[in-house]
Amino acid sequence: MISKKKILLLDMNNTFMFGVDRFGVNEDYSTFYKSIGGKLSSGYVNGLICQVYDYLEQKYPAEAYRDCFPTLDQAIDACTTIRLDQFEKTKISETFSHHEHGEIPEDYVRCLKLLSNDFTLSLVIDIWAPKTMWVETFRKLDLWNLFSVCWFSSDHGVVKPSPALSAKEG
Repeated sequence: MISKKKILLLDMNNTFMFGVDRFGVNEDYSTFYKSIGGKLSSGYVNGLICQVYDYLEQKYPAEAYRDCFPTLDQAIDACTTIRLDQFEKTKISETFSHHEHGEIPEDYVRCLKLLSNDFTLSLVIDIWAPKTMWVETFRKLDLWNLFSVCWFSSDHGVVKPSPALSAKEG
């Protein structure tokens, strides 16, 4: 059946990237945050990341937000009790990205490369953080050029299963 197909549309999380969405009350977000130069207190960072995640998680299944999903920066602004400078806001965003991002096992890297020999590969990826870390991973693993389209929800404010996905450009 698959041999008659020319294009494969793939999701990423738990399809070929695993260990994603490491969020929870027992997670110490401040460890990564401090390692990248963040200066806010550990308690504040841990609380803020939890609030931001909860804020986005509440909106994610709501039909009203499918075509206007908040950016991570908007979520941070909505949840913070202090005015963050751009440096700290970037560090919070990078920390959130780190915990949303996962790993692509080597076997899956090889599989994607083999599939690209016979199929046009495209990705539709729902992530809340900016795509920077994912693009870096794809480039590092020599996967970025395998995909004809990589559509990241965080670029467009549109999340699956919005019918607007088909109208948006990759």
